Amino acid sequence: MYAALFAQAAETDFQKQIELQQKLAGTPAGIVNQICFWGCVICCVAVIVFMFRKGSTGLGIGSIIGTVLCCCPGFLITLIMGWVKSGQWNILWLMLIYTLLFLGWIGSQAYLTMQAQELAKSASLLL
Repeated sequence: MYAALFAQAAETDFQKQIELQQKLAGTPAGIVNQICFWGCVICCVAVIVFMFRKGSTGLGIGSIIGTVLCCCPGFLITLIMGWVKSGQWNILWLMLIYTLLFLGWIGSQAYLTMQAQELAKSASLLL
């Protein structure tokens, strides 16, 4: 009996979180977040392609695994190693764009998290 009530409460919470995310996704900060995220994905793939082209196969495979399994560590690996090798691989322009997009993504995600907390507080106060 208690398990069913707990499951129902958890499902309701999950539905509220989804509704909150959908509200925030349409805001200007949500749009910036999505643009920066997908830009990071494109830059990450480009740096991984450069890794394989320049013979850093192990690093490329590690970056792919880090990106696919858990997004941020893979982005960080490619970001750091891309900067380390940017002079050799002549990808300074790509790394500048990647860094700006990454910082924009992290910043907009932090802002959206704060907005979500404020909306959740105001919604709980209304109940």
